[in-house]
Amino acid sequence: MASYATVEDFELRTGTDVPVEREPTVQAWLDDTSALIELYLGECAEKVEQNYPDVLTAVTVSHVYRASSVPVGVRTESVGATSVSYDTESHSLVLSRDEQDLLDSLIEASCELDAAAAAGVGQIGLRYDTDSEGELSGVDLWIVSGGHRR
Repeated sequence: MASYATVEDFELRTGTDVPVEREPTVQAWLDDTSALIELYLGECAEKVEQNYPDVLTAVTVSHVYRASSVPVGVRTESVGATSVSYDTESHSLVLSRDEQDLLDSLIEASCELDAAAAAGVGQIGLRYDTDSEGELSGVDLWIVSGGHRR
């Protein structure tokens, strides 16, 4: 497995000084994110790494910084009149839509493949609609092998 970023990369790109005792933790986060990205890139991972190592480093660091900057379980927080919304999903092991779009572009540029055909991650989805009274009015369920289809 490739590791696309180091603690030094994290410190440089975020302006954060990671205490020595926290370095193994931050490196583990970077390694986990690298593994997730490598899995997403699928059969094209090696070529993307050869062509765009700095972009992969930036995506890895950005993902870890974003995931580690928000307290676990908190989605939004307001100071005036105190308002906190709690997140019911974990996003640390999910690539954002922007990250996926960027990685798709790198796959297409490096391998001359449709990103959806090259990516190694499948998708399971569920969407439901409600009417104006809040009653369930429709359900969609899909399972797709390969990358995310738009």
